[in-house]
Amino acid sequence: MLDINLPDGSGIELGHRLKADGYSIPVIYMTGNDKPAIRDATLASGCIAFLTKPFSVDDLIGPLGKGIPVKLIYTLYRPAFPKGRGLILH
Repeated sequence: MLDINLPDGSGIELGHRLKADGYSIPVIYMTGNDKPAIRDATLASGCIAFLTKPFSVDDLIGPLGKGIPVKLIYTLYRPAFPKGRGLILH
């Protein structure tokens, strides 16, 4: 997971650098900025998801399932949250 606004630069730029350095890892971008240009840039970078803060654990589980079996994610994390409530990440 990469935030779009990092202290030392852009999360999108970091994602491009990781790819250029040969790292083939799924990237999920998160941001409090839902401008269409930002969303388009992240999706064009090949990320598996773009999440706008705040988001719930359910919003995160779907994209994680693209790289990790969803059943495993639910097994590890879902029991920690009461039914009907999600973890809000900031």
